[in-house]
Amino acid sequence: MSEDDWRHLIPAGKRANIPLNTDEITELYVTFKTMDDNGNDRLEKEELQQVLIATGQEATISAESLFENASAKAKVDGLDFAEFLDLISNNSMGGPMSNWWKNNRKLVKTYSDRKTANLAASLQIQHKKRDQDDDALDSFINKGQRCIQCHQNFREDQNNDEACKYHPGPSAMHTGVENYMDRVTYKCCDREQIGTNPVLTAAPPCMVGKHKAT
Repeated sequence: MSEDDWRHLIPAGKRANIPLNTDEITELYVTFKTMDDNGNDRLEKEELQQVLIATGQEATISAESLFENASAKAKVDGLDFAEFLDLISNNSMGGPMSNWWKNNRKLVKTYSDRKTANLAASLQIQHKKRDQDDDALDSFINKGQRCIQCHQNFREDQNNDEACKYHPGPSAMHTGVENYMDRVTYKCCDREQIGTNPVLTAAPPCMVGKHKAT
């Protein structure tokens, strides 16, 4: 993320008061986006509480307390990125949010990195690096491919002759209704799967080999 990328996210009147460089703002933006589960570009108390639970802090810190110095609107609708950044970077009184970030930055960053990498892998995202000076997003992307046989994500450096377990043949649904009562028979081995949505009992794969990418 360059300066041009984030300037539109922060009101012009607040930009001069942010004592952070571009890499630090990028880190905070990635963290903000990974905590924003609803995808509405606002960090709500419930979302922040989930982060506290995931990082084992819920017993000592509450999301309510971290929103103490937020605006009245943010306390109801959630923090946008500009206010989130402002609370963390500009609170000269050492408010709850700035203290939380200062004391738990590594813990929250680890949570953010893991979540971003998992999302990137599930969406088959491969982030293209810049020619010079890798940007902060590069370190968050877990490059991988999706196998056309077992439909799982895999890394080429971990691929081997026993990595992929799959059915090579087609399958046939008995009822055509995707529910827990359906039966699916794999014609390659006549093994049966019970249920499709959800799957109650999977049919053990009958073939083993290397993963194949799409």
